[in-house]
Amino acid sequence: MAENINTWLAIIVSVIAILGGLFGGLTFIWKASGNLNIVLTNLNNGIARLNEHLTRVEERADKTDETLEEHDERLDDHETRIKIIEKWKDGEL
Repeated sequence: MAENINTWLAIIVSVIAILGGLFGGLTFIWKASGNLNIVLTNLNNGIARLNEHLTRVEERADKTDETLEEHDERLDDHETRIKIIEKWKDGEL
């Protein structure tokens, strides 16, 4: 009878150990997936902020291009005026 109790006790301890291992494994997976969710959410937020900044940079670049074109036109006009004045000074006009 003592052998029978020892056998049952070993089986019960084994079942408890297996259930504890399964519970621990499932808890680990659940915790890891929760952390992964947080990381992915932060990553998505970061990408959204980068997209907003990129849009602003593109808008500023467009404005800079327009300003450069205006300056280029003004410089061309200025160079033309200087050439005319130099020709007038040299008596070519």
